[in-house]
Amino acid sequence: PQGPRPILFGIHLFIFGDLSRHLGLDQPIYGLRYGISEPIDRQLSMPPLAELVAHYIAEMRSLQPTGPYFLMGLSAGGTIAYEMAQQLIAQGEQVELLVLFDTAIPEEKSSKKLLPLSQVLANLWNLGLEELLLRAKSTVNSRMQSWLIRSNLAPSPDLTYYPSRDTDEPMYLLLQDYRPQTYSGRVLLFKALNLTKVSATSYIDPPDVRFRKLATEELEVVEVPGSHTGILVEPHAQLLAEKLRADIDRFLEDHPTG
Repeated sequence: PQGPRPILFGIHLFIFGDLSRHLGLDQPIYGLRYGISEPIDRQLSMPPLAELVAHYIAEMRSLQPTGPYFLMGLSAGGTIAYEMAQQLIAQGEQVELLVLFDTAIPEEKSSKKLLPLSQVLANLWNLGLEELLLRAKSTVNSRMQSWLIRSNLAPSPDLTYYPSRDTDEPMYLLLQDYRPQTYSGRVLLFKALNLTKVSATSYIDPPDVRFRKLATEELEVVEVPGSHTGILVEPHAQLLAEKLRADIDRFLEDHPTG
């Protein structure tokens, strides 16, 4: 929490420890995580996105009343950080930097493109029997669980909040109808190169392609040789920290009294 540098606000921060160590003791970082104080035996109900964003902004302003703000988020947390930046700019505030760690804006169904049959068959062959069986089992279990929940025949284990991990089901419901607007600020996107699971039947534009359509001012993409969450831990965290620190250093050089 200490240090003279601008505060980095991490949305749904939970695995930023390695990054924090490399950024140094003079770099304050605060994490915003809904439900962090809820008992672990209670089901977590996420508020609507607009309410969550307003809540996070209010919490952030309790520490830093005015901009410029520095926001960062991983995955769905990055999507929420994107909407927070939108709302802050709409309120007349300055967002100096929006950092997204392997964040993919929720795509519309029309953005999925079915692959040719020959490519689908080749992908299925390359996946192998064991992986195909695991995916089939996961799909069946997921659909069965969703049906039981909708039929009020079973509670959702995914709705139980665990401080050590994200809650997939509430986050999916929170973002499923989100359609982002174009953004005029600076976006720094760290893109994971090691994709652990891709679709065998359809193609979806990678995150940087969608963000190039949304970020009208400046988008910088940094490719990181790690997995979706692995880019934030060793040995990749140092690369991210060096890039972030250099960007903040440039801001401080241009604003020596800020």
